[in-house]
Order: sequence, then structure tokens, then C-alpha cells
Amino acid sequence: MLDHDRVLECAMSLPALPPTVYQLLHLVREPEPDLLEIARVIELDPVLTLKVLRLANSAFFSRGKPVGRIKDAVLRLGAGTILGIAVGAACQALTPRFIPGYRLRSEEFWHHCVTAGVAAELGRVYCRQDWSALAFTSAVLHDIGKLVLGRLMTEEHLAFLDRAQHEGKQELWQAERQILSLDHGDVGGFIATYWNLPDCIVDGIKYHHHPQDGFDLLSSVTFLADGISHRVCQSDRSHWEEWGDCDALHYACQALGLDRSGLERWCQAVHNQNVSQGTPVGNGRQRA
Repeated sequence: MLDHDRVLECAMSLPALPPTVYQLLHLVREPEPDLLEIARVIELDPVLTLKVLRLANSAFFSRGKPVGRIKDAVLRLGAGTILGIAVGAACQALTPRFIPGYRLRSEEFWHHCVTAGVAAELGRVYCRQDWSALAFTSAVLHDIGKLVLGRLMTEEHLAFLDRAQHEGKQELWQAERQILSLDHGDVGGFIATYWNLPDCIVDGIKYHHHPQDGFDLLSSVTFLADGISHRVCQSDRSHWEEWGDCDALHYACQALGLDRSGLERWCQAVHNQNVSQGTPVGNGRQRA
């Protein structure tokens, strides 16, 4: 068993987010975010400026029309996506090249997370229910708890997780709860709270495996974005098929006004986007 207090202590040892993130967070929380002021904040951070321009000129966002000014990039991406880029960039700096507790390389981990973020954005057209612009941030950060648990997992823990998944037919997060009484979603929610992120993001991260226990629509959005990313990044049809009679899937689809046909089209759209970007396909052993 992992010590519960040690996990929380490790989570609280993470450095605070950069001042730029909190400036953006303050602006994004306004009822009518000032996009020009957001652009001015980004321009003071050269690394973030590059990342924002890169995403704004990606195939998904650009539609063949490149932009060269941050002001135009912010107008194209929107405040919620900008916050996701800033927080994600800060978290990437905390990620080791290899996450031992989950046998994941950093690029696999972030490819899955960013694909989930793109899925959260793409899904709006397939659902009758709209959702917060902060969905991109929630989806990009949904597995952030793994950065803490990954530091603490031993080979003995990994062997237990493998047995629980392959012999006990449990999902990874359920196996985590057996050895800790919480899972990486719980830890991620704690980190998001510690960083003073909005409650809807905390909710989306914490309940991304069991959205029926959440309080905000982002828990359902993040759940579906995570599942779609697994199918796209890992060609993981078994993960998809296991959803067939999943209570969480039925709940999330009903909450968002999504039918099976829409879900398939949503997944195909993310797949097409993934292929068009030419991004590498992850192949991590652990599913989450």
C-alpha cells in the first residue's frame, strides 16, 4: 500500500504555476474575458508566445489561414484554450522524460493529453449540450495526477496493477484505488485545487473516469475526450468496446445529448485531425 499522506505531500511539493498562468486565469474568469489584454500577457512570455502561435497555425485551428500576430491567435483560439496551453506548458516542464510508475515516455503522455484536449474542442458539434470553454484545459490536464503517483509506484505496485487489470479485469483507476484508496484522478483534482484552478476544471479532472459522481458537465466531456484519445492514440479498440455497457458512458452521453452515431463521428473527426497533424502514435502499456 502507498501511504496516503505521502501522496498528498508529494502533490503539494509541486512548484506553483508561473505568474503568467495566474494572470491569464484572472482574465479568463471574467464574464467577458478581455482578449486583447490576454494577448498582451502572452507577448511577455516568449516560450508561451511560440506555443500559442504554433497551435493557432495547426491544421485543426488554422483551416489553411496562418496568423503571425498573438492578437489574431488569441481571437482564433479563445480564452479557454489559451489557458489550457499555458497550464499545459507549465506542466510539461515538470514531466520527466519517462514516468516509471506508468511505463510511459513523456511524449506518449502528452500526446494522449493534447489529443484529449483537441477532442474536447471538436466534440461540441456532435452534442446537443454545449459546455464551458475551459474544457480544453480540463482534458489536457486530466492525467496530471500520474506525475505524482508515477514518482511513488514501485515494481511491486506495478505488478499488482498488471494483475488487477489482466486477471481481475479492472480498469487502471480501480486498481489504483485498491492499493491507495484514491486514483490518479483524485490526485489530479487535488493538484488543480492546490493550483487554484476553477472548480469546473477540478471536477473534470477528478471525475474523468466516473463522471456520474461529478458536479459539472466537464466531467462528462473529459471522460469522453480521454476515451476517444485512447482509441485514436493507441488504436485501442478493446478500450472502446469495453465501454459498451459502461454506466459512465451512458451517463456522459445522456448528459451531453450524444447518441452512438455522434460518438463514432466525434471519434473519427479526432482520428482525422490526428492523422493530418502527423503526430506520433503513443503505445504506452497502461491504460487510464
